[in-house]
Amino acid sequence: MTGARSRGPMATAALLALGVNLFLFALLPGMRTAPRHSEDVLRVRPVTMVRLEEMKPTPPPEAPRKPEKLEAPPKPRLDLPIDPSPAHTAAAPTLKVSPGLPELDTTAFKPSPGDLVFGESQLDRPPMPTHKTAPIYPFRARRLGLAGSVTLKFQVEKDGSVSNMEIVKSTPAGVFDKAVLDAVSRWTYNPGEITGEKVRVRVTKTIHFDLKK
Repeated sequence: MTGARSRGPMATAALLALGVNLFLFALLPGMRTAPRHSEDVLRVRPVTMVRLEEMKPTPPPEAPRKPEKLEAPPKPRLDLPIDPSPAHTAAAPTLKVSPGLPELDTTAFKPSPGDLVFGESQLDRPPMPTHKTAPIYPFRARRLGLAGSVTLKFQVEKDGSVSNMEIVKSTPAGVFDKAVLDAVSRWTYNPGEITGEKVRVRVTKTIHFDLKK
């Protein structure tokens, strides 16, 4: 009795399982899908991935730097106390300085006015003639009726005598030169003076020769 009861449920389960399997087999044909055509097959192409870097704007050029102002060096302090006593150290021996040379008397080398030769415009008192001899008219020039002039320079010494005669210009040339030199060499003067001291003077004179006089 007990065996008949236990077989009943098992048989029922087996029947249910068989029915489910048959139902599933019946659905399989409908679940099949038609094969795809070659046109429906998706063509897969390889894709190359390129990484783009972010473009950064070019920085503007730097403005030229202004030159830095140089600071002036500090001025030395003049208010520091100065010890007038000389510093002596063991490492640096002191040197003995011989007494200085005596000062030279520069007045001994300064020329006095009497040692120089001055022009007539530089004098306080010009030389004044004390004796003048007129030149002799050359006989040849008088016979030919020639007139002319001679300009010469000479030096009046401190004693009033004449020296260093020089012909500057003569017209006609060489006709009256000797007569002038012979006459002027015998002239005498009171010498020129500067601050009361007699000096040498350079004098320029022109002597004319004219038959009408």
